[in-house]
Amino acid sequence: GLLTPLHRDRLPRILAKALLFCGRYNDTKLYSSQSHPNSHILLISLSNFPGSDLPIGWTPCGRSCSRLAILYHWASPESRELENQKKEKAKGPLEVAKARGRVRTISTSLAMEIKMLSITDVFAILPCP
Repeated sequence: GLLTPLHRDRLPRILAKALLFCGRYNDTKLYSSQSHPNSHILLISLSNFPGSDLPIGWTPCGRSCSRLAILYHWASPESRELENQKKEKAKGPLEVAKARGRVRTISTSLAMEIKMLSITDVFAILPCP
């Protein structure tokens, strides 16, 4: 593990917060590969986020890390279609509430986060100096 034990435990929360707010900061970078144009790296500095408790980890050569590198590519239309089919088969509490005449709403930012996760395939999350 390149992440500290504390940050391994907190990773889902750190990642959610970082993805939600990273666009506010100039040190957030997005890189694309010329040889693989569908693959991208989102580099997020965690120094902007309270509670990050830096450093978040260490490189194999011992350098401290304060950023997360999120490697992802756009989901294929086939995988998105499969995901949509799964959602249709399993109706959740929201659909049940709608059927009873009650409707819950979710925030726009959460809706955007859910959409982002449905159209991307994250395949690595690494600490970065």
